[in-house]
Amino acid sequence: MATIIAYILTAIIVFVILRRVFKIVFSPVVIGAAAVTALIVSIVILFKKKNIQPPIDPPDLALDVSSPAKSAPSDPSAYLTSKSYQKYVNREKQIGSFTIDDMYQFVDIPFVWSHVMQLQHLQRKAWIQLNWNNQQVALDYIMQVNQLIVDAHSYVRGISKFHIIPADIDFDFPIPLKMDSINNTYVECVPYTPSGNVSKHPVIIHFSSSRLIALKNGARFQEHPITGEIKILRDGNIGMADVVFSENNNPLSRYKKENPHFTRFRIGLFGLALVVKRIDNEDGNLFKFDDYKNEYLF
Repeated sequence: MATIIAYILTAIIVFVILRRVFKIVFSPVVIGAAAVTALIVSIVILFKKKNIQPPIDPPDLALDVSSPAKSAPSDPSAYLTSKSYQKYVNREKQIGSFTIDDMYQFVDIPFVWSHVMQLQHLQRKAWIQLNWNNQQVALDYIMQVNQLIVDAHSYVRGISKFHIIPADIDFDFPIPLKMDSINNTYVECVPYTPSGNVSKHPVIIHFSSSRLIALKNGARFQEHPITGEIKILRDGNIGMADVVFSENNNPLSRYKKENPHFTRFRIGLFGLALVVKRIDNEDGNLFKFDDYKNEYLF
């Protein structure tokens, strides 16, 4: 406000000097217009001066460097005291210590552990590649799951095209191959839980089918129309399974962030019986076992 008054007073002094010294007479209209112009100019200048002032953070928004939650230091060691991060680190070390000898205790699981020299450790997993004998074991489990999916054709509409063909299961490495690549179909070995107890599901079969896509520029990559995992109980039976059928007709659409068409089968135990628990697709739920489970009660 003081700045505006100072500009107005300066304008008045200039007018007085022009009239008294130089004998220049101004009409009331000119004087009024000059006064308004001076007022506008002073306001604009004042506004600009305020805008170029550096902003001052209020005290309650100041960064507290003593608090990791606020300061978010870039040094990872600052998080070593975090309980969740410590669990993550401990589990990673534990997984790295798993050996093929740990799997010999699961005598009811039909994989031939003696055909495996050692476990591989990548992507926070202990896993094995499958030779021909163990591939047949994996396919037997996959076909058990496939039978449940085929049986569901009789009581769920619109899913009759979904089934797994054994020859489509890909046991090779993915394309393109990367340093940390794992086979498209492999067995994950989880002999122990984070607390050190024997796992409920010590074996997880990860499987997929593959379709090779070749671009005009020579690049190649794989699509996986079928992906799934099967968790095996200690007694060698299937505990649960999850299978996804992707129906995307445009192989590049997932890279364009479009939502592909899919149908997902979730399989689990109802008592001692293995049943389809849920069927979902991109539009919502198609089937929920809880709505029909009374039919299984005798």
